[in-house]
Amino acid sequence: MQKFVTRHSIISNVNLTIIGDFPSIHMVLKPLTDSLSNKGAEWIENFRFIFFPTDRNNPVCMYVSKLDAAYLQVLEYINNNDVTDLTRLVSYQAEVNSMTPISICRVLLTQITNNDQNDTKQFELPFIYSVSISLKKEGCTFCDAVDSNDDAEKCKDHEIDLLVDYSVPNRKDASTKPVQLKGIFRHCTVQRELCQSPDSFVVSASYREKKPKVALKLNKKCDLINVSCTVNNFSCMAKSSTLSSFSVFIDGVELPNITSFFLSPIWSQHLKYLPVSIKE
Repeated sequence: MQKFVTRHSIISNVNLTIIGDFPSIHMVLKPLTDSLSNKGAEWIENFRFIFFPTDRNNPVCMYVSKLDAAYLQVLEYINNNDVTDLTRLVSYQAEVNSMTPISICRVLLTQITNNDQNDTKQFELPFIYSVSISLKKEGCTFCDAVDSNDDAEKCKDHEIDLLVDYSVPNRKDASTKPVQLKGIFRHCTVQRELCQSPDSFVVSASYREKKPKVALKLNKKCDLINVSCTVNNFSCMAKSSTLSSFSVFIDGVELPNITSFFLSPIWSQHLKYLPVSIKE
């Protein structure tokens, strides 16, 4: 893509079809934003994308299917047939006659380099749907028991001390309420509301508060707290002295050794949306 954009001063009607799983969308989005970063804003108007998923419940494809009945039929065809049979897919490509823009969000990350806690780099990445942290391990019964307070403290190797900040919108006016969470987190997921409010996120997290010294002496248990709310922005930072980094999954793609990240519903460059083809 970068070579194509570099070699052409003017383009028109560039149609790109992506066949793959959900992370493949992120793998296309980054080269696209890099390639068009030094081009005019009008360049993106000449691109059109079609995504044919190889995995079920792809959130972006499910969103497009609610706008396009013909695309929904293609998804049902893919689920029931071999995706390598391109007959139905090629037919849909010839039918599309419109476009829906899916806004691009921004995540600013700080990552440890060279295994040195004091050596970090900061960079930003575009994303479409979700950013998540999870230390849950497959096969761990305590990790799976996210609603069990009895098991909440039996899996400390799969938890991390985090400081989380976000703003909750006020339904009555345009104001927001700042919220800060401090505790030991089991998981934390931030997702876009593609169908309702694309400029906001939905936070889902499970954590327990740190034990105060009195509770430690009395050996009291800390209840597991589940959080679910709509927010305008979101930031997260590791606070533990023993485990100061974690892995972040951006649209299904894993990035290790992250110490903090900040989410914004608007991409920082002039490219603000991904043009996805649909049939009206």
